[in-house]
Amino acid sequence: MSGYTLNIFGVQPLKFTDPERNIALSSSALPPRDASPEHMPGWARELEHLYPDGQYHHQRLAQNLDVTFDEQHYRFSAWLFSSNVLNQHLVVFEAHALDTIEPEDINERSVRAMLTATVDDRRPHVITDAIDQACRSVAELARTTPDAIEVTHDSCNITLFLRTDTAAATTGESLQAALAHGSAERLSIERKLVEVSGHTRLFFGGRAHMVVSTSDNDVHVLRQIMFTLQVMWFYVPVYLRHATTLHRQILSDPAKRDLDALETTARRLVYVYQAVRLHNESAKISYEALSPRVYHSVEGLWSIENSIDQLERYGSFFREFIRDTREIQSRKADETLNYVLAVLALFGLVGVWADILGAELAAHNLTSIDRLFSIATGSWLGFGTIAFITAAGLVALWLIAYNIRTRHGRKGLSD
Repeated sequence: MSGYTLNIFGVQPLKFTDPERNIALSSSALPPRDASPEHMPGWARELEHLYPDGQYHHQRLAQNLDVTFDEQHYRFSAWLFSSNVLNQHLVVFEAHALDTIEPEDINERSVRAMLTATVDDRRPHVITDAIDQACRSVAELARTTPDAIEVTHDSCNITLFLRTDTAAATTGESLQAALAHGSAERLSIERKLVEVSGHTRLFFGGRAHMVVSTSDNDVHVLRQIMFTLQVMWFYVPVYLRHATTLHRQILSDPAKRDLDALETTARRLVYVYQAVRLHNESAKISYEALSPRVYHSVEGLWSIENSIDQLERYGSFFREFIRDTREIQSRKADETLNYVLAVLALFGLVGVWADILGAELAAHNLTSIDRLFSIATGSWLGFGTIAFITAAGLVALWLIAYNIRTRHGRKGLSD
């Protein structure tokens, strides 16, 4: 083979804007599922094989379109990917360079500019059209507007696969020098070299990663691993930021928390943590026999496991906060209930007064309600009885209402 074939794999997360961010905790809608397995991309077929119970859906946005960007010709496809387990929406780009290329001739900045939204956006219309279509589809499912779905600048993750038939072409010093320093970022970065196998090397770092290989199987597996890890890397911080914001709100004014709403949110975060943890462990098991060093290396570099642990700690904090707050409120409610019982005991005195008052009114031989009320209010005994009953009743009602409100938590700052 003369030169290398270049395949580009891009993963672009779709995020809800701040006013809509809570949808990410509650929405379980998925886009329509493409029904033709023969048209599914390789990464989607692999997910179907690993998770056959419909945990993932995909929707074709573009298929085999010719794109020319900075004088390089590509064949381009795009898919909307949605996870029922992770409840996340991503646009997946695949671009195949139609001409062979040498590593030193790869313009990473150009590849990044083709797929990535930036301040000085240069993406071709087929890319932006696919993004717009994906935003409309997700917005419709979430019952919101496309403006509520955002693609933040510089958030696309890209893996470039260089395929060659010459084994020596994967280990040469000139190749390593060309790929070890990433130039797609604003500042050049030094990539970490991961020896995948005797046929394949991964240069990992930043948001544009390079793979050089003589093995189609290694390329297929690495595409799956990188995609799975990118999904995790995009997904966990969304909920981690939500948990961090909620934690800060609690610390700033804990008395104004709506415990019922907080309990619902905390329960969802626990479900999220459990789903992420299980998904990550399942992925490790699935790929460990194929390429354990890659998964563990990239997972460590991206601190995915640490982020999952942090999410779990937030969940534990919320549960403890709710339990402690309810215990305090329960003690206060018990104290209030004691006051209520004391007030009710005072009503026993009313019976005694009522007997005395009844004897006084009977002595006057009164039966008319109007005259009864007149005499009752005209005597100190009658007036004191009515005033006491009224005051005690109002106090008792207030204490009961306060007790109910305290027991169920105060309504305040919403999520």
